[in-house]
Amino acid sequence: RFRTKWVLEKPNQVPPPFNPLNWIEERQYMKQNYQEMIENFVKERGESIKWLKSIQNPKWDNSFEHPKLGKMTAEYFLNNWLAHDYLHMRQIIKLKFDYLHSQTKSDLNYAGTW
Repeated sequence: RFRTKWVLEKPNQVPPPFNPLNWIEERQYMKQNYQEMIENFVKERGESIKWLKSIQNPKWDNSFEHPKLGKMTAEYFLNNWLAHDYLHMRQIIKLKFDYLHSQTKSDLNYAGTW
């Protein structure tokens, strides 16, 4: 939400840099309370949906020039936000599939190919 909102509200301004890989250690993700983090995620997702529904006549072509990646629009960030979620869903499903396979030791090819 941050980057999409930034570009909609501050076109032509480069947002602050971040490195999500550093966040793993900086925010100590492995030490956080799982249930609490799920609740925080659901709350934040609700806020994101509420925000998306509230914007009127968004200028999805608002953009800024990234020094390496070129023109980046609000639409680009919205689409990548959704794609990012889909990638996490794929990760979760793959972990569940692998766990099932490790627990059953069954040949799962009849179910279809991964």
